[in-house]
Amino acid sequence: MTGSDLEERVHAINTVNAERRELTLRNFTRETAAVDLAQMSLMHSGSGAQAAAKLLIAMEYGKPFEFQMLLSLDYENRAKADLMIEGYLPHDLWPSRWMSSAGVDGQGLMEKVFDKWK
Repeated sequence: MTGSDLEERVHAINTVNAERRELTLRNFTRETAAVDLAQMSLMHSGSGAQAAAKLLIAMEYGKPFEFQMLLSLDYENRAKADLMIEGYLPHDLWPSRWMSSAGVDGQGLMEKVFDKWK
């Protein structure tokens, strides 16, 4: 593989990832992103799942969050995390409330996330 082949391949991968991120940003809200990240953190045990869980726990329970953990998320899940972070309002920080407004038992889901990742 030549240098230009590698550059083309990297460019193609970045283009696909950017498109996936944009699609995620268009199709999710702060509420649905929180639900999806919580469910993903319960189904998986890798660094991305841990990052999602720790972000949710930080927002819900006022725990510290190491922002470099966001680097563990793929483009789609990072977009969901960004929706939550950018949708933050000082008086409305709790993901469980957002999830509840999306028709999910947010409190119950957050308790499961906390129990797994505390």
